[in-house]
Amino acid sequence: QINLEVCPYTTDIDKLLVLKKQGVNRLSFGVQTLNKNVLERLNRPQNEEQVLRIIKKAREIGISNISVDLIAGLPGETNNSFISSLNKILKFKPESIHINPFLNPPQSMLFVRGLRMNLDMNKKVAKLEKYANKIIRKCGYFELGEDLVLTKDAINLQCYLQYKYCGSLLGLGFGSSSFINTHYLYRSADIEQYTKIYSCRNKRYSYKTLRYKMDTRSSFICYLVFNRY
Repeated sequence: QINLEVCPYTTDIDKLLVLKKQGVNRLSFGVQTLNKNVLERLNRPQNEEQVLRIIKKAREIGISNISVDLIAGLPGETNNSFISSLNKILKFKPESIHINPFLNPPQSMLFVRGLRMNLDMNKKVAKLEKYANKIIRKCGYFELGEDLVLTKDAINLQCYLQYKYCGSLLGLGFGSSSFINTHYLYRSADIEQYTKIYSCRNKRYSYKTLRYKMDTRSSFICYLVFNRY
């Protein structure tokens, strides 16, 4: 597979045709929800018509493998509105559907604005995620991989898991992740820190943002990833 993750509101027919010409045969659409009010709250400039149209176009031009990501439990989303979004996506029969639970990490926009999750809220999210996956399974999908993506073909392992099990991934840019050999590396999700670090080309990258302690070999790999690309 040649897989690419795309955003519905930055993708048009011309881009789809270029991707198709370059051999892309799997597209993962970060839809999250079709609820207008929730999308506005998330500052995502997309709407239901736009999302469904671009997915349909991708299918029409011959992208053989469509994947859709949704988020269960977004603030302002009701169970009924989320299941409504899911059912509309299911009508297009994507090859894979990934239901992500809403987590609200500290670097997220909603967390910064003051939103906090409590135990009851997390339980509701987990319950909705479980119910949504049950609906998807009834449509002929099965679980695949560590994050339980639901698919109709085992070839559709999530992109980052393909690299993890089958090769290496070099991530470039703000917030990117890399998986090289057995080492998982990630760049800071703090845009100010990222800008400060990369404005000084002659300074060696600080490894304080790495998740694990690095041995000599790993540090060398890390140096290549963060300073040479």
